[in-house]
Amino acid sequence: MLKKRGKAQVTLFIIIAIIIVAIGLTVFFIEKNKIFPNNSSGTMPEIKIYTQECLNQISKEGFIAMSMQGGYTNPKNFFDSNTSKISYWYYAGSKLTPSLRTIEGEISKYIDFYLPICLSNYPKKNQTEISFNESKTISTIQSNKIVFQTTFPIEVKTEDLEFTFKDLNAEIDSNFFSMYNFASDITNQLIQNNGILPLNEGLPFDLLVVPYDQKNVVYVVVDNSTLVEGQPSILVFAAKSK
Repeated sequence: MLKKRGKAQVTLFIIIAIIIVAIGLTVFFIEKNKIFPNNSSGTMPEIKIYTQECLNQISKEGFIAMSMQGGYTNPKNFFDSNTSKISYWYYAGSKLTPSLRTIEGEISKYIDFYLPICLSNYPKKNQTEISFNESKTISTIQSNKIVFQTTFPIEVKTEDLEFTFKDLNAEIDSNFFSMYNFASDITNQLIQNNGILPLNEGLPFDLLVVPYDQKNVVYVVVDNSTLVEGQPSILVFAAKSK
C-alpha cells in the first residue's frame, strides 16, 4: 500500500520512532536491576547473562537507529528533518544507496561502542573486578533475520574465583533484507524517472511517501509482519530532486 503523508505527519512519525528507542533504553536499565539486584555476588552466570542482555538490547537499538536513518547510525550525506538525520539514497540524479555490507558495519560499530558502556554499569559487589578488551562484532543480514556474533574478552575476579569469557551471539527476526531490496528498487525507479516515483499497486510492504518540501521527499518502508521492541520494522530514507 502506498500512502502519502504531509510534513507534520512524517515529523510526528520520526518523533515516535525516537521515543521507541528511548523507551527501549529505559526498559533495559530498569529490567537489569530486576535480574541483578544490588546484592549481586558477581558470579560468572550473573555477569555473563547481564552481558548477553546488554548485547540483546543494544543490537535492537542499533538496528532501530540504522533503520530510522537510512542504513547509517551516523549519517554523513543526509536530510535534516530537525528531529532525525535521514540518509539520502537519491540525490539530484545520483544513487547513494548504501550496500548491505556497509549497513552491517554500521550496526556493528554501534554495538561495539555501546556494549562496553553497558557492561560498565554492572552493579559490582564483594570486591568484584571486571576488565575487558575491545568488542568486535560481525553483523550479518540474512533473508529473515539479522545475526550478531560478538567477541568481547571479559575477565572477572571475585574474592573466591577468577574466570573469563568472550563469545556472545544475538539475533533479530527481521525482513530487512527484503525491505532493503524494495527500497533499492525505489531508488532505481527514481534514477530512471528523473526523481519521480511511478504509483504502483501490489507493493510487498507499506510505503509512506512524504513530500517534505519542493525538493526533498522522505520514504518510509513499513513491515508490519515483524516487530522489534513491539513496533513494526521500518526503513527510512530520503530523496532530493535537482
